Amino acid sequence: MFEHFKARQGQHYVLCLDGGAELQTLLLEVCALKKPALDERTPFSLLFKGPAAPLLPQRTYRLRQVADNESLDMFMVPVSADATGVHYEAVFS
Repeated sequence: MFEHFKARQGQHYVLCLDGGAELQTLLLEVCALKKPALDERTPFSLLFKGPAAPLLPQRTYRLRQVADNESLDMFMVPVSADATGVHYEAVFS
């Protein structure tokens, strides 16, 4: 999965919200995390940037990749915000 997202860093994704609304985001960063000694999987985090409003609560969202229309459900947490947007993080361990 890490390589899948690493290849898509810098691409646009859509968060599918309740009622059919959508929120445009950008995959800013894909970071490998410290790997447990006996685990073959690479844990990683994804950092997305969305618009300054609305600020979405942490929860599971359907995320659709714009270029190829792939969808995946993931738990996302708002981690920072400024005048230019909100950063959301998803961690895969």
